[in-house]
Amino acid sequence: MKNITILTLLIVLSNPVAHAAPSDSQRITELEHRVAELTEQVNRLLADRWDDRHDYHRNRNYPVYSCSLTAFTETYRAQSSNRGKARLDVANQCRAKHNAMFCEEKAVTCETYQ
Repeated sequence: MKNITILTLLIVLSNPVAHAAPSDSQRITELEHRVAELTEQVNRLLADRWDDRHDYHRNRNYPVYSCSLTAFTETYRAQSSNRGKARLDVANQCRAKHNAMFCEEKAVTCETYQ
């Protein structure tokens, strides 16, 4: 009796109809559906991210730095959203025409505009 029960159990478990695995076309259809859903979610997230960045940059007031340096009778000017870059540009303009001792960083003056 025990052998018959085990044998019956093995036959039932090994029968392909008992497992009824989905066909390849069913699996592909299901995977395509899932990929479409994920693509839609990714596109929605990217659109939200773009909107957030766009709103952030549109509503933010970036300062502009206008720096100047006078050496002898010439005044050199530069503007940038980066204060250090504006100061360096002014000093380099001056150094291109004069000795570095006449174009010291401490002589550069900057104004900030919003």
